[in-house]
Amino acid sequence: MNPDWQSGLGSSIVVGIRHAMNLAPELDAVILLACDQPFVTAAVLTQLIQLRLTSGKPIVVSAYAETLGIPAV
Repeated sequence: MNPDWQSGLGSSIVVGIRHAMNLAPELDAVILLACDQPFVTAAVLTQLIQLRLTSGKPIVVSAYAETLGIPAV
């Protein structure tokens, strides 16, 4: 539950990540994905995960429509 939901999506992401870390302290990464992206396939998510594992970068994001965004790892 995000008591500060009025401050925007970022605050909800923080609440979700903190909850996940409390449940699994060894957590190394998460996938951020919106429910309104019907064309995102398992292959896309697998590619993002592989890129995160091989790039050495802590964050890997998608690029489309001249912007960076989700899904992201």
